Amino acid sequence: MATATETKTSAAEIFSTASYKPLGIIETLPGSDLSVYWHEDKEKAKEKEKDSKGSMAIIIVFFVGFRLRVTTCFVSNKQKKKKKSAVFHLCDELYAQGCMVAMPDFFRGDPWPLEDYPVGDDVKKSELYNAWRESVASDILVRKDIFEKVFPWIYHHNNKKSIAVIGIGWGGLQALKLASDDRFACAAAISAIQLDDAVVDRILCPIFYWEANGDISKDKVKAILDKKKFAKKCVYNTSSDQAQGFFGTLGNRSEAETKNAVNAVLQQLKKFLKSK
Repeated sequence: MATATETKTSAAEIFSTASYKPLGIIETLPGSDLSVYWHEDKEKAKEKEKDSKGSMAIIIVFFVGFRLRVTTCFVSNKQKKKKKSAVFHLCDELYAQGCMVAMPDFFRGDPWPLEDYPVGDDVKKSELYNAWRESVASDILVRKDIFEKVFPWIYHHNNKKSIAVIGIGWGGLQALKLASDDRFACAAAISAIQLDDAVVDRILCPIFYWEANGDISKDKVKAILDKKKFAKKCVYNTSSDQAQGFFGTLGNRSEAETKNAVNAVLQQLKKFLKSK
């Protein structure tokens, strides 16, 4: 588990055997046990300071913590484990677009073991998983981390005009729950596990919603948000042939269908964020 004595570590060093080498660093926030993946580019920061409008800051909400970096790939019904860092690629892509990107490790380096995820129909394992998640990353704890630790840290580095939140899978649900807070300019969910109508109805900002197999349908989400004043600013799409988590933990990007779906998400997400 991270401690307040740790400061900054190159993510590329941690992922020396990964197929993709992250460009940023993992930094423990001052006086906190919360670590964040971000890009400390002092020269680029100076250039951004000249821009009176500033650029958007983005908070990424993801399931996997910083200790376990294994993406589970499914090939011919046999499970293979490969050390990957797909979600870091998303962070780096958005950073290259000119955004400040921060991905907090809500699980303090000790996430749920990927060999036990997804929990499927195993009732006992499901109960253990839900109890664990509530103890380390409940909705209240995630909000406290974001609003009490990440927001002040972002403003310390650069007084951004707007902040977006992006989530994947479990993080997609969290992102859309956070979208009920008017401090966010927009939100994006690349799959949103266990999303329901009540969460959608409370959304207060434009969203980017990408439906995967098993998610609440994009048409249902759109029908609810079409009643909102920001309805025309929302973007919806689907990859119905892709499982929840295809963009991150459970995706196999060596398969053409998944790779194409991931690239489509990136392209449209960048376009959505540019318009905000």
